[in-house]
Amino acid sequence: MIILLFLVTGQPFFIDQPTPWPLQHGQYGFLLRFGPEGSVLPYAMVGILERFQLGLSYGASNLIGSEDPEFYPRPEVQAKLVLIEQQFYIPQLTLGFDSQGFGPHQGDRYRIKSKGFYLTGGEHLGLQFGWIDISLGLNYSLETVDSKTPSLFAGLMVGIGPGFGFLLDYDLGSNDPKAEGPGYFNLGLRWLINNQVLFELSLRDLFSMHEEESFNRMVKIGYYGSF
Repeated sequence: MIILLFLVTGQPFFIDQPTPWPLQHGQYGFLLRFGPEGSVLPYAMVGILERFQLGLSYGASNLIGSEDPEFYPRPEVQAKLVLIEQQFYIPQLTLGFDSQGFGPHQGDRYRIKSKGFYLTGGEHLGLQFGWIDISLGLNYSLETVDSKTPSLFAGLMVGIGPGFGFLLDYDLGSNDPKAEGPGYFNLGLRWLINNQVLFELSLRDLFSMHEEESFNRMVKIGYYGSF
């Protein structure tokens, strides 16, 4: 039960797309993303109430490697508020905000835009071999310098055994006129060690939506605990 608690409610993302499940009251987490172009992106998050989570992130491109680091212009904020908790066949419905995009910050936007305001619904389904988490959402990014169109996103996690999970997520990318392709599609594997330490390896942008940054790899390392 402890493992399921952290795998399901303790994760802010599937891979890039947000989940509907916030940290519980008194839980906290730290997450490090190591991505393409030497990028490093740390997150800190805490469950304020049973239905509300706050987070903060700040990172840089080229932090690893020989190039000069390009720090993001400001720290970014994440928040989640559960509007409806999952009950039987009623999905969990969560309102969220995330100003953190991915990749270099270019002009008035990240290469992959931040979610901005989003609404996402999801179900956690227990199975004989593990569990399935599935969600679908709609977002409106505040990075509207080139488009004010909303976008759709989805996520899926299949848990196998006590600590392993297979993930995939997808963003239609309809709010990004610079992207060319059917959407941002990612695949990943997640492993929770000793109930608290998370390791994840993912393959991102399999459809190569941006010429500057095509198919790439990412590693996440996380730690979760409670007060």
